[in-house]
Amino acid sequence: MSKNNPNTEEILDAIKNMMSESSAKQDQELPKDVVELTNPINEETNLKNEKMDILELTNLLSDEDNIVKEEQKYTQKQNTENLINDDQIKKAVETAIKSIPSSRLDEIINEQLTKIIQERLKSSKIIISSVDKKN
Repeated sequence: MSKNNPNTEEILDAIKNMMSESSAKQDQELPKDVVELTNPINEETNLKNEKMDILELTNLLSDEDNIVKEEQKYTQKQNTENLINDDQIKKAVETAIKSIPSSRLDEIINEQLTKIIQERLKSSKIIISSVDKKN
């Protein structure tokens, strides 16, 4: 140890001083805030002292529930489609048309045709030019 650098001796002395200071600091009393934080919590008194709202999730959904609901909707849609087929629709329309007097039927057809033609004319663009275009 005789070859030790004087800097090494200073470093060792500094470490010894630090160690002795840290043990002295440990002997000092902790602040009141720190002591309060380390005390055990009495939950019953806290619940009485503070009003606490608790949100309970009782009706939890899972992915399986969603899949089952989608399958039920699909099955229900298929059942509805199966209840009314094309032939039934055709018969219902035919029966309804036969029950309408022919004069009223003609009025309805004319009103609808007029309506369709007017809509088409409003949406169409007519260009009239007085110049002949030659290719």
